[in-house]
Amino acid sequence: MLYVSEKALKQLEELEERDREAIKAKLKELAEAFEAGFLPRVDLRKLRGRLEGYYRLRVGKFRVILSLRWEDGSVFVYEIQRRRSAYR
Repeated sequence: MLYVSEKALKQLEELEERDREAIKAKLKELAEAFEAGFLPRVDLRKLRGRLEGYYRLRVGKFRVILSLRWEDGSVFVYEIQRRRSAYR
């Protein structure tokens, strides 16, 4: 199951259509695979420091900050930012 925060939805709406569609496609791929019990071959990394416990999904020049709940296969999306501002 995929859950997207209000903040992430607003950030997604502000993007160009091609970037928005690319992010949606990667999130759909991740959510479907994770719900089925495995991680797809996407650029997903565990974060450290103040964002420990979260993951980042790289989609071109954008970073999607999310968390994964292993118990039920849920994906929670918190933020969608350009790389230069994603970790500040």
